[in-house]
Amino acid sequence: AAAGFAFALAARGQVKTAHTLYIQHDFTAAEYGRPYLPGLHAAGIDARTLIYLNVPRAEDVLWAMGEALKCRGFTAVIAEFPAQTRVLDLTMTRRLALAAQDGGALGLILRHGRDIEPNAATTRWLVSSAPSTPDAFGGLGRPTFHLDLVKNRFGQCGQWRVEWQSHE
Repeated sequence: AAAGFAFALAARGQVKTAHTLYIQHDFTAAEYGRPYLPGLHAAGIDARTLIYLNVPRAEDVLWAMGEALKCRGFTAVIAEFPAQTRVLDLTMTRRLALAAQDGGALGLILRHGRDIEPNAATTRWLVSSAPSTPDAFGGLGRPTFHLDLVKNRFGQCGQWRVEWQSHE
């Protein structure tokens, strides 16, 4: 659900002249799987603008994310870390936030697990799937998320249930 939500956010900012970079640690690729391109396309995400990078160490994910956020060729950079990683401290996340401000890209960090150390992120979301409303024929409905904004530096927190509608 978190990866789907991250890709949905990235799709909102897509432009034809820039790309989305998805950086995935080896362990998370083995544990949770890789992005399914036909599914991303069905969700309205242009898979032709997606660049996928698989790296063996969490430090490599950090380095690649920092460099990509500085580059104006990306509208979004999504980095997925394993649950037990301890490289995302206040200093490193502050560097990533500054790189995102300089480059103008959206930086999203995916973590699997609730026990997350303090960081300099602007917002923190807990994302889970929610039951969808069946379509007119009783089949699968639109992807639905339960969103819990637990940290927001510039506003209030809250909870929402949202449906992803790629055409709207």
